[in-house]
Amino acid sequence: MLPVMLTGAQPTGFSQYTLGRLAAVQNASSGNGVQFTEMYSYAASGLPVGKRLQVNQTVSYVSGGILQQGTGQRNLDAAYCV
Repeated sequence: MLPVMLTGAQPTGFSQYTLGRLAAVQNASSGNGVQFTEMYSYAASGLPVGKRLQVNQTVSYVSGGILQQGTGQRNLDAAYCV
């Protein structure tokens, strides 16, 4: 499955000045429940100033004899020197 590219969106409050620019690339979830999303942020001039790699994973576990599901999320942020 191809990645989904979002333009002009404001994913999770990270991206700025994305109107008409690439805002995020969301890759399809793998068979093990892991999904990667790359988010971009720009200066008002249009230069890229930041990138976030967000990793989401759905996990299943048993608690008190009942099957539960949960989602973990981690962010890796990078800044560009302008």
